[in-house]
Amino acid sequence: MRYKLREKIWSIRDRYVIRDTADEELFVLEGKLLTLAKKLTFSSSDGRELARIEQKLLALRPTFFLLRDGLPTARIRRMLRPIFKPRFEVEVPGEETIVVTGNLWAHEFEFLRGSTRIGYASKKVFSWSDSYGIDLDDDEDQVLLLAATAIVDLVSHSGDGGAGGVGGG
Repeated sequence: MRYKLREKIWSIRDRYVIRDTADEELFVLEGKLLTLAKKLTFSSSDGRELARIEQKLLALRPTFFLLRDGLPTARIRRMLRPIFKPRFEVEVPGEETIVVTGNLWAHEFEFLRGSTRIGYASKKVFSWSDSYGIDLDDDEDQVLLLAATAIVDLVSHSGDGGAGGVGGG
């Protein structure tokens, strides 16, 4: 499935809108105000909450949890090495870890389950806000991988590196 993820530039909180190739709004990720750690709600276009993203506040490396029905279902974290090739791991209990790798500035990255590519995201370079074209295998967890894309953007392109300056890009 193909998506377009775009960060809203004129927003006082983190806000992403995800659309399909026909430009229909499918999902919205919206951050909470006045929190020390990043917290976002992942909702369908009709406002139904599908998941929440919560950052672990005290962590050596940026670490986020995807919660569904209030329970953590995945952990997404930036690996400390290698420094010049950002790498994230998406861990879901009982499943093989998904590795997200990209270039230094995370303009392009891919999702790998083992040696199999299950998704790809490419950032639009000349844009007022962070915008990505995303292509995901249809049989993969779309919400999980779209949330992971937003987390990669938060960590790689926010002013504080998503965790007090640790791991920015």
